[in-house]
Amino acid sequence: MPRIVRIGLLFSYTYSYYRNVLHGVRRYAETCAHWSFMPVFVERERLRWRGKLAPDGLLATVNTAAFAKAVKRWSRPIVNVSAVLDGLPYPRVGVDNRLVGRLAAEHLLQTGLRQFAFVGHPNYLFSVEREAAFCAAVRAGGGTVVSTYYALRDHPFEPYGQRWHLDRRILRWLARLPKPVGIFAPGDLFGAELTELCHELELRVPEDIALVGVDDDDFYCRLARPPLSSVTVNAERVGYEAARLLDRLLTGRRPPKKAILIPPLRVHVRRSSELLAIEDADVAEAARFIRENGIQPIGVADVLRQVPLSRRSLERRFKK
Repeated sequence: MPRIVRIGLLFSYTYSYYRNVLHGVRRYAETCAHWSFMPVFVERERLRWRGKLAPDGLLATVNTAAFAKAVKRWSRPIVNVSAVLDGLPYPRVGVDNRLVGRLAAEHLLQTGLRQFAFVGHPNYLFSVEREAAFCAAVRAGGGTVVSTYYALRDHPFEPYGQRWHLDRRILRWLARLPKPVGIFAPGDLFGAELTELCHELELRVPEDIALVGVDDDDFYCRLARPPLSSVTVNAERVGYEAARLLDRLLTGRRPPKKAILIPPLRVHVRRSSELLAIEDADVAEAARFIRENGIQPIGVADVLRQVPLSRRSLERRFKK
């Protein structure tokens, strides 16, 4: 019988991205009958596992300073599937963040918006890369990036999703943004929090602020009010390629010099960005009423009761 190869999994399971990565790992493992998975965890900045035998290789989400310090002592092959910390010395497989930012920009531009903003973190690698690509694509498409907002630098990445990213300073920033505006958040947790902040300020989503996140995390996208549009990434393929790379490293091959990047799939459009951008507030309100009640037998008279305009004025402004 071939020797069992123990594969350590250093993962948090809160985010759907990491769970889907593990689905890809499992799919690759079906071709490796000698693989055996074992959970690995960090305790006092040291790696721990059940039993006496250490893993032969490690698939990890190195996304905090504690995780990075613990893994620093690891001498066996490792593949990182997280893009939070920059400059780590381990081979990485991940999402092509530049294509993610471009997809988000193209989607928001197609709604007719011309003003855009970004909310993220200045130290997270995935946020930095997605922001740069988003802003470049917006400008290339004729739009304007009117503002950016960053979470506090000293807020570390939350691997378990138990804490909001943003502090209360953002309320004033949101209120002062020119409307309508499209905001790109580099993760769905950011996006879900933004919908709550808009709710507090009585800003309409998507009429005043259209929102797009990343990862298509079913929990956070449906927690958002309204449901959050999101760039769907191919996390399962990330996991498959990460497992395949680890398999190569276990046979003594050298790691690639650059990260292996997997392109995103699409934008899953939900209510938070499902709009035709209209600068005229009365026409926007009429369009919102029609969209929300179009399945009912409504007529022009019903629309006119929602806006302070005569029929002639509304028709003229609709045409414009």
